[in-house]
Amino acid sequence: MIILLYCCGVIGFLMVTYNLWRILTRRPAEVEQEPWVPLSISELEPDDDLPCTDLATVSSVWTGRVVHFTDLSRLWREPTPKQEEEAAFPRPTFRHSEIEEFYRDIVEPETLINGKRKTVIVYLLKILDSEGTCPSVVGIKKYAAVGKQISDPDSAYGAAALAQLATVPLYRHSLGVARKFVEKNSERIMLPTILIVSLAHDIGKIPSFHSQYYSTADHPQIALIILASIPEYVALSNRDELDSIIRNHHQITPNNPLTACLKRCDQESRNDEMGAFLGQMAQVKASEESSLPIAESLPQPDVSVATEKISQEWDHPLGSPESGKYVPQKIKLPAWFNADAILGGIHGLINQVEKTSSGVKWQAVSLPNGLVYVKPEALWQVIHQVSDNDPMVLVADADEETKRNLLHTVVWELSASRDAIATELMTNAYYTTNASIVSNNDKSFNKLLIPFRVDAFGVLTSELESTKPPVLRKIVKDIRPKQAEGKE
Repeated sequence: MIILLYCCGVIGFLMVTYNLWRILTRRPAEVEQEPWVPLSISELEPDDDLPCTDLATVSSVWTGRVVHFTDLSRLWREPTPKQEEEAAFPRPTFRHSEIEEFYRDIVEPETLINGKRKTVIVYLLKILDSEGTCPSVVGIKKYAAVGKQISDPDSAYGAAALAQLATVPLYRHSLGVARKFVEKNSERIMLPTILIVSLAHDIGKIPSFHSQYYSTADHPQIALIILASIPEYVALSNRDELDSIIRNHHQITPNNPLTACLKRCDQESRNDEMGAFLGQMAQVKASEESSLPIAESLPQPDVSVATEKISQEWDHPLGSPESGKYVPQKIKLPAWFNADAILGGIHGLINQVEKTSSGVKWQAVSLPNGLVYVKPEALWQVIHQVSDNDPMVLVADADEETKRNLLHTVVWELSASRDAIATELMTNAYYTTNASIVSNNDKSFNKLLIPFRVDAFGVLTSELESTKPPVLRKIVKDIRPKQAEGKE
């Protein structure tokens, strides 16, 4: 038995030793090849359904510099050899030097702008080049919809601001917005999206388009109708996002960071345009040596654009824009802020009435309890007077977010510096209080009002009450604010 076990052990050892020797001495050619394991890249069979590019093309990208992996991934996701790119996109030319410069500086050198996105961008630049000399604002006030009135966002500008901004051509405003957006962006991968929404956000103002669609839509929605006619735009994978950005760029509370940034760049461009115009006016007015009359030295806007009205039924295929709730924010106190001047302007409106075709209107009213309730639009009117044509105020007429922020800041500064506001009737988050206005026949309705203290105007309550006309006493018997809850 021992001998048998010994023999088996020897045989096993010899078999193991032999197999190890075979493995160590076998040549590579004898290795059995599994059918799914290629020995070299050249043995891979091409797949027509998969895009691919060679390493030589990719290597040219990282030569001499660091390239982010996201940029490399674009090369094999959307491959476009240089020869095919040049054939598909012959170098476009533009009549306006500003558009030519924009294309040369921003679009042409960027390798990530290619394919369908480049086609859309060039198409938009061509539209602006051929038809973008029109005013960059439209003055359509209101047009009828089913059961309501709808205004284009630009109609909120005052007549003077609207007339001044009308001297800025659409192509120049669009390029300005695009440049600001590009400067704020830190991700190259987002550049095609940024350029498309910047260049397209206002193309609905072009006369050849809005003359057809302004009876049914405002300019952001008309822009979407135009874009929907471009096959390359329709085929974009992120078309829905682009549509949303353009449609909502006038929203008070954009829910997309790109929409918010587009809105901010649009506002900054308007401020620049208004500031440049007012600066030009100041220079011409101060110059005594100018050989040209003021009427010839400044562009003359067509004020009639601010008075055009359309009355048609709402018939838009894209639906109405979204709306959102906005909580105003305190901003940096403007240089023109003057508490005495603002309070003086409001004082002049207290207990004054205006008879109109729709009835008697008032802006500010006093009560025997020592409070003066002021309508927000009355304070905004005074801000216009005190700010002396500040560009931010003029532009805020058509930008509800900036307007509310300014009102909020002014109200709370009047409270801090003059104790002029009955803040116990408000919450810290808002600049108004929700009040019920009761008439002489005990009918009531709710309205947002700003509660001022009579003491802030340097007069007695009895003095103000003695100036109140009988008609105002009838329509405003009492004002009952809802006590602020949860006040910090």
